[in-house]
Amino acid sequence: NNFFMSPLSSDPTTWAVLILSGFISLTMGWISALQISLTSPLTHNISINAKSVFQTILAVIWSGESRASMWWVGNGLVMTGIATYTANRLRIAQQQNTTYNIELKISEPDQLADSHHLTMTSTVRIK
Repeated sequence: NNFFMSPLSSDPTTWAVLILSGFISLTMGWISALQISLTSPLTHNISINAKSVFQTILAVIWSGESRASMWWVGNGLVMTGIATYTANRLRIAQQQNTTYNIELKISEPDQLADSHHLTMTSTVRIK
């Protein structure tokens, strides 16, 4: 019942998988926050749904499961709606000649270094 009492608690592979999983989850959270700041919560929600549907379809194909034709139609409709929304958002962005400036600053705490920092700047222009 207790993880720390099980043999897995001393297995380095288990800890490596747990740390990797945590890092990936943290990265996904940062990317989600960035996506919401650049677009909207609705766009973020739609991209999450697209990822979920795509993963589900890949899993069904990879595992060789059979699904009813209405299952495929339903997933096709969801993906068509997502593609339509994306095309519309791109069209709007092109009309507005939208530019996104993304800046990420990574700084060390003041007590460790005076002014050492790394700045990455990227500009994305949609035409």
